[in-house]
Amino acid sequence: MAVRERLVVIGNGMVGLRVLDRMVAGGGLEKWDVTVFGAEPHPALDRVNLTDFLHGTSARQLELKGSDWYEKHEIKLHTGDPVVLVDREEKVVHSQSGKRVPYDRLVFATGSHAFRPEIPGGDLEGVYVYRSLSDLRRIRSRAAGCGSVLIIGGGLLGLEAAEAFIKLGLRTHVVERGSGLMSKQLPLEASRILQSRIQESGVVVHNAQTTESIERRGEELVVVFKSGTCVKVGMVVFATGIRPCDELARACGLEVGPRGGIQVNERLETSDPMVYAVGECAAFKGAPYGLVLPGYEMADVLAENLHGGAAVFREPDQSAILKLEKIEVAAVGEFQSECPSYSSEFNGTYRRISVLGGRIVGAIEIGGWTEISRVREVIRKRRRIWPWNINRFIEQGLLWRPQVTADPADWPETAEVCNCMGICKREIVAACREGASSVPDIAARTGASSVCGSCAPVVSRIIGAPQDVVVEPRGGFALGLVSLLCLLILVPIAAFEMPVSDSVQRVSKIESLWSDHFVKQVTGFALVGLSVLSMVLSLRKRIRRFSLGDFGHWRVLHAGIGVGTLLVLFLHTGLHLGHNLNFLLGVNFLLLAGIGGMAGLVTAVERSMIDPWGRWLRKGWQSFHVALTWPLPVLVFFHAFASYYY
Repeated sequence: MAVRERLVVIGNGMVGLRVLDRMVAGGGLEKWDVTVFGAEPHPALDRVNLTDFLHGTSARQLELKGSDWYEKHEIKLHTGDPVVLVDREEKVVHSQSGKRVPYDRLVFATGSHAFRPEIPGGDLEGVYVYRSLSDLRRIRSRAAGCGSVLIIGGGLLGLEAAEAFIKLGLRTHVVERGSGLMSKQLPLEASRILQSRIQESGVVVHNAQTTESIERRGEELVVVFKSGTCVKVGMVVFATGIRPCDELARACGLEVGPRGGIQVNERLETSDPMVYAVGECAAFKGAPYGLVLPGYEMADVLAENLHGGAAVFREPDQSAILKLEKIEVAAVGEFQSECPSYSSEFNGTYRRISVLGGRIVGAIEIGGWTEISRVREVIRKRRRIWPWNINRFIEQGLLWRPQVTADPADWPETAEVCNCMGICKREIVAACREGASSVPDIAARTGASSVCGSCAPVVSRIIGAPQDVVVEPRGGFALGLVSLLCLLILVPIAAFEMPVSDSVQRVSKIESLWSDHFVKQVTGFALVGLSVLSMVLSLRKRIRRFSLGDFGHWRVLHAGIGVGTLLVLFLHTGLHLGHNLNFLLGVNFLLLAGIGGMAGLVTAVERSMIDPWGRWLRKGWQSFHVALTWPLPVLVFFHAFASYYY
């Protein structure tokens, strides 16, 4: 049997366990004899959810792996027995209980400790840090007998603690030195929105306040600020950040970063190639990372390398995500980048994206964002987004069309319900709050379902109205017939042209229609008039104030005018499209009529098609039809100018 190399891991936190777990998954423990030393008296805990301990979750429930897991994989775990000395010359570690364990490779996973500012009174009874299970035990015991608490620190940990204390029924204060909450992650306008939401839950926020001292007055603690104001509470908790646990590494001569932390390279090697460091105790490119995601990335790289791989650690994901009961906050990617940014703010929510070279590099959100997971993936894979994504984000707060679920009640508030009028769910919900209780009420207040009517069933489900109140849009059958007639007329017009007489003395009566100057003027002006009228009719859809009559009937009239335009075009040109600009004008007319006919036909049969294919086809043909109207005025102008000038 081959002799296994000796691997010693100092620290049994989330990242240290992650290294072992990945090695087990990859079969990497077959070549290693593993010993783990943990300072705390229990196996690794889920520190991310440690706050649950205040609400009844037991320490055993917070354990990521039970003792039996270590035994199963022949990992020797020593809890409550921290390493106190590392002898790198002898390659031996010494524990507090006197254990002496030699190693071939050594991993520092000692994590970090809570930073405790040197404030007068900071060591009084009733003043705690918010970091370990033992800290929370003392806090929980104190909370049972006091009615209020003040948290020094308005970052991720401080806000998480604040919610926990509110649930315990404590009057809760949060003190932040900066101008806003989570100032390391959020711009000022986002911090203000977050503060407003936090205060709604009952938390009192004190911004731009520096704690000068903590004093005891009877059973209460008095926190005095440099501004001269003070707050009386029953308990004070520091949530002012962390510092790497690098004392043991310093003592054995390993290099540390300028901001603390054990200096490592891309392979997570320290200044001693036989010694590694991962997690919050490590400093990569001079910077320690106080988040679990970079630690997990380090652990994955180290596990692969200990298994014989050649993985390297790159710039880590420093996403910060805070999930409270009533509000979600996330800062992902390079959220502090100074590149161009775009924001969307409504109904107490805030979203911002930073874009560089057509790619999102960072994003911030407050209040929930259904796309945040997709945004993180786009950032991680450096996928391109397009100008229309950014425009939709500015207008609706969404980068992509919402993934429609079966129940519109589950749609996000920014989901577009009425495509014709551009009405989103938020506007419909607001109309309901103002008293609208039926589909006609919603149509009158917002315009939703007043155009084609295809969204009426969705509107009815959103407002909870009976389905029988939904009225089918009128004129669908007539629209289909007129659109089909338009297409049938278009075929001979596009395929043939009338013969031209070889002598002015033998001009036929019908040929005189497009050869006579006066008739040509009349039909030309008729064409312009019909085109303008057709465009004016389209305003019934695009301007909410134009609500006269039923839209279905207006739509049939619009299609009928299109048919009339084709007939007048025949009289005006004799199916001779001419050359140059005249040819372009004729082609534009024919395409406009043909695409309009297809749009009308698809609209008429949309309800019999499978959703969302029918909706997509209708919108596609309609968009093409609208796009073809834009060159028409320019071409008509040059045609008229050439006719009268020459």
